[in-house]
Amino acid sequence: MKASRWVVELNRLLKAASAPATVVASYGHTGNFIVQSMAKRKAVCQVMGQVLGTSCAVLTISELQALAETLEELEIPAPLPRVRYTSGAVMLVFGSPIQSAPWETTRATYQKFTDSILIALKHDATTRTGILDRNRRTGGWGAVSAEAGQRLGGRWTARSRRTITGSLRRALAL
Repeated sequence: MKASRWVVELNRLLKAASAPATVVASYGHTGNFIVQSMAKRKAVCQVMGQVLGTSCAVLTISELQALAETLEELEIPAPLPRVRYTSGAVMLVFGSPIQSAPWETTRATYQKFTDSILIALKHDATTRTGILDRNRRTGGWGAVSAEAGQRLGGRWTARSRRTITGSLRRALAL
């Protein structure tokens, strides 16, 4: 479904539920919505989960801005042979706050940003010429969020730096 149509449909469902939230914009195609609400985060999470049909993470504009700034300033290590690092974040949808120290797997390197957000450097396999290697895929951001869930419990969702900064730019332009 086109994002503009999806926003209209979500707002119809929110209105029908007498929800204290309105979707004012979206970014990309992976369910990144800018929601206007005076309600508390938990209430927004709950009502958006109901209308989306799946649970979701909710960040305030100030949290998104701090996250985007941190990702922009993040030092990316020099690439290893046939590996490129892609920065992003893994956000808690539901579960316990982060208690663990940084860790690394073959898929990604993780570090705590807040009690509910991890900074992640995804390890993307590349060919000898430096482009993504289709034959050595270790999964995208969905695999990164699943890995965080396996390590920390709960449910997580992940987005690239590009999506985070794009969502912030879209929100600030409103």
